[in-house]
Amino acid sequence: EAKTQWTATRLQLLREGEHLSVSVKSLGGNPKPSHRCWRQTGDGPVVSLHNRVKQVKEANQLETSFGMKVEKWMNGGHVVCRVKQDGLQDRVFRKNISVIFPSNWISWSGQLVNGSDLNLTVETGEGNPKPVLKCTLNSGRSDNERLTV
Repeated sequence: EAKTQWTATRLQLLREGEHLSVSVKSLGGNPKPSHRCWRQTGDGPVVSLHNRVKQVKEANQLETSFGMKVEKWMNGGHVVCRVKQDGLQDRVFRKNISVIFPSNWISWSGQLVNGSDLNLTVETGEGNPKPVLKCTLNSGRSDNERLTV
């Protein structure tokens, strides 16, 4: 059985648009191992990652690098890699993908009730981490008359 290791660089927290790279390395083994990695999301299809294979014959080593550009809809999905050798049980490695992205919209509305009470509603779209709302109401009379919620 091949001795196998894998690394996933910058897989913990990625910003939308950044590059994710995964490397799988096997040393020895008969028959020779093969590597495959894919991205899997809860609501989407399984998509194979593009790969670059580097074989070092002197050391009987196979190293495969996989990469992709990260998008916000991948948040909560994962990268799965499989090392396969005929006649042996496959080895599977899995890492979660966390993508940081801003909310893509914000809306607010307000209305006076009974001439003195103000109802204010503020909403945002999805973001990771979840957007935090902070509202400041300025009466317009002086800087000292501000209310922050």
